[in-house]
Amino acid sequence: MSTRSEAVALLAQIEMSPNSDDRRALLRTACSLFEGSEAELSEREQTMFDDVFNILSEQVDSDLRAEAASRLAPIENGLPQTMRTYAFDTDVRVAAPVVRRARSVTEEELVSLSITGSNELRAAIAQRENITAKVTDELINYGDQPVLHNVSDNHTAEISLGGFDKMAVRSKDDDTLQRSLSFRPDINAKAFAKLLDVASDTVRDEIFKRARANNFDNQALVRVIDRAKKKLVEKQGFDKVDFIAADRRVRVISRKRKVDESLIRAFAKEGMIGEVIVAFTLILDIPLDQAKSAMTSPESLLIAARAGDFTRETVSHLLSVGPAFEALNEPTRASHLEAYQQIRSETAQRVVRFWKTRQKLKAA
Repeated sequence: MSTRSEAVALLAQIEMSPNSDDRRALLRTACSLFEGSEAELSEREQTMFDDVFNILSEQVDSDLRAEAASRLAPIENGLPQTMRTYAFDTDVRVAAPVVRRARSVTEEELVSLSITGSNELRAAIAQRENITAKVTDELINYGDQPVLHNVSDNHTAEISLGGFDKMAVRSKDDDTLQRSLSFRPDINAKAFAKLLDVASDTVRDEIFKRARANNFDNQALVRVIDRAKKKLVEKQGFDKVDFIAADRRVRVISRKRKVDESLIRAFAKEGMIGEVIVAFTLILDIPLDQAKSAMTSPESLLIAARAGDFTRETVSHLLSVGPAFEALNEPTRASHLEAYQQIRSETAQRVVRFWKTRQKLKAA
């Protein structure tokens, strides 16, 4: 029997089968028949199958419609009427696989569902490949945080300038979304600057670390990061520290004793942030700006301290000095100290050498 004849026979059986169990069996039979022959069907035969599924879908429960939707949605050129019906089904188990996979669902339909559908349905739409900015704009406007996560994680999705801007604002207090957005290769500089403004200290440090490792090809983003670092230093109050006077005091002391770990520990105990930073420049032979950065980021401080082979006691005092670290609670400070124990001296010294090289390149 030809595929067309089988489709005709299925239609006839539907009319003759009031029993719901029979209709369930017929729908499964229709799915198997279509999955196995879709590529060989003429346009007329595909239309006939579309009619079969539409009629059957009205007469079976949502469990079976959900099963059919999962099987049929991935098929490349199939059943536009049925897919449209399934996409607007009130049961998200039916609609989700269709809006996620079925090619016959149009942009206009996706926009409509992004506005009127549930957040569970929006989350499925956000996973669809190559969705346009018209769709993501509405997902961002109406979706909850999990929807935004899916949009950001979907690197085939097109996001408008305004969409990025809104997501950056809504990433406040959401480290996962902040990280995801920072890895988007298409994020614009304005949204990235806003992202850095709202990012947690942990995420901001991670972004700075990636920038130091030259993991940002977009020079506009690099400039945004540099501005954010400068702004952070000013926010931490370093712009109010008299580094000239601090440098003078350290050099006077250096005439009587060596500038070493014990001295920097003494400065830290007294909360003398300017002197701590100047001492770092002398002990590690790093620029003042880099020493400032080390005292704004726990990760950078741990690298600098390990490069100098400081003791855990000294690091503990350093993690209590200056605006960046005074507010750290004890569990956080303890976790940083544990992390310090895991850093190898050779690794830290290699990072410090990189800092110096980068500074020389900037000055050239």
